[in-house]
Amino acid sequence: MEPSREQVKKGIFQFSPLETLQAWDTIMGLQFENLVLGSLPAILARAGLSNVPVLNAGPYSQNKTRRREGCQIDLLIRTNGSLYVFETKFRHRIPAKVIAEMKEKVRRLHTPRGLSVRTGLIYEGELDPEIPCSDSFDFLIPAADLLET
Repeated sequence: MEPSREQVKKGIFQFSPLETLQAWDTIMGLQFENLVLGSLPAILARAGLSNVPVLNAGPYSQNKTRRREGCQIDLLIRTNGSLYVFETKFRHRIPAKVIAEMKEKVRRLHTPRGLSVRTGLIYEGELDPEIPCSDSFDFLIPAADLLET
């Protein structure tokens, strides 16, 4: 709010739709990530992991070192045999470039030997038709499905 304090005091934003405010997409994206993290049981159910021991689950950040690149994962779930890498998107239209973004994250992610990697997209918005037609995601989970479980 600080950069726009004077405009707020003058009432300039009083009749502005919320989605037109500066950084609205960023704010909503963070709130969406919080909703997703709070819906872990529903995500586990959708990924077929309800009865599988989960060793770790949460956001993950891999720092860059001389030997490996950095990456940020919205939700990383680890079981005994697999890593589940989930990307979250909250947009009116989710572009096909999310496919390349996910492939790059998986490429950068240091994966312990013997673990398979499965990928998922948890989203709110309209998917580009290329996304469901590709084999890039093992799981496509609409946000509405998280609220039903």
